[in-house]
Amino acid sequence: MDTGPCVVLLHAAEDGEFVRRLVEQLMDLGSYSLPQTAISCQQVTGTPGDGSRAQLTSTLTLGSVKLVVPVISRHLLADQSSLTVGLETAVRNNKPRYVIWLDQNKDDFREFGTLVSRQYPTLEAPARRVQRDRVEETMPSRGVSSEMRGIVWDVCDALCRQAGELRWPCRQALHETSTFLADNMNLQAVLTRLEQENQLSPAEVRDIQEKPTPVSRGERLVMMLRDRRRQEPYDWLARVLREEGQDFLAEEMEERERHRERFFGIGEQQAAQPGQQTAQGGHFTQQNQGRQN
Repeated sequence: MDTGPCVVLLHAAEDGEFVRRLVEQLMDLGSYSLPQTAISCQQVTGTPGDGSRAQLTSTLTLGSVKLVVPVISRHLLADQSSLTVGLETAVRNNKPRYVIWLDQNKDDFREFGTLVSRQYPTLEAPARRVQRDRVEETMPSRGVSSEMRGIVWDVCDALCRQAGELRWPCRQALHETSTFLADNMNLQAVLTRLEQENQLSPAEVRDIQEKPTPVSRGERLVMMLRDRRRQEPYDWLARVLREEGQDFLAEEMEERERHRERFFGIGEQQAAQPGQQTAQGGHFTQQNQGRQN
């Protein structure tokens, strides 16, 4: 098993407070919280020297790293040499990126986008555009801005996509639809298909079938898939339901999933500036072909 950080944040020294708050929130996501050791913050401005650049390169080549988060600001653009090293290393090692633009402006990032595209013409469009004053506002009940909370859940979602973990909106969708699914699915057909596709073992199928009622058997299946915390079984369940003619069940799952995405601000993709890359449903140049919303 790979050890080391799974997320690497690249940032300017002047943006250290923003990054500190981002890290704090990544460590406060309930069952999706990251330990501090899973997050590496790499300052890429100033005069880091050859040793620091070597450390940056070494970190970005680790097999544990699933996501690189460049925080692009005017401070960073003014002193970009180490950022270039970081981005080039990420590309060479096929590390997906979640790009944040951090600025304060009144033109919807038009000027800022021009600056970015001039210095980094091949850099993909940002996953999030962040106005500084919005992340500085706080929600009275949590002491954190709703904008920051949305960024954090979006980073978490991007990490789950890369690691194959069950996305939070999908986990919630299973929880909220478990009784509805259990009441209505053609359970025997679903079990047969999931076993054929190696999503359930024969022992797991027997465990489900031993439950006393059809509803309890259906709920056991849903709980089993949810607790596995992998995305693939969820995707297979939705696919099998459709192929078995139970589209309405898959659609209910997906509607609950979209509701949770909207609630947490996940996937609020911004329009790209002219000449920049975009990706519907994903935020990366190098992204594994996977399930799209």
